[in-house]
Amino acid sequence: MNIPVFISYHLRIYELIIINIDQVILFLVFLQKNPVLFITHYSSFNIW
Repeated sequence: MNIPVFISYHLRIYELIIINIDQVILFLVFLQKNPVLFITHYSSFNIW
């Protein structure tokens, strides 16, 4: 495998991981700031 391809492939994986972590952090912040809204949204989501 050639080196630039290898590096770019790994950067892509790290990008995806960072994006996922970012979404989890946003989710946790939202949950702390507005638990009632979250619970109602989640329960309505579960009904559907």
